Amino acid sequence: MSWVRFAEHDVQGAWHEIRWIFDEDGAPRHQHISYRELGHYAATAARAGATAELAKVVEVAEQRLGDGASLRLHLARARALLAGEDAERWHLAAVNEPAAQQ
Repeated sequence: MSWVRFAEHDVQGAWHEIRWIFDEDGAPRHQHISYRELGHYAATAARAGATAELAKVVEVAEQRLGDGASLRLHLARARALLAGEDAERWHLAAVNEPAAQQ
């Protein structure tokens, strides 16, 4: 439902729908779904002004996913959304990620 609300430009509604996938400490609530939705979670959190919550999730994700994880592309996107004006290096990291070539 969060994707629908986001598409309808209801950012706060989308954030309300998606924020449950990570807990208050930034840990995923579901071992598969949470990190698969990290890119959407990051975009929604950034637009909803929830950068403090997003920062916790990114910190935990960096520790859990490491360099060998298949979800680094989503993590690079989340970092870029947190970086604001300094986002270019993270966007480049996402584009140059081998998983992005697929």
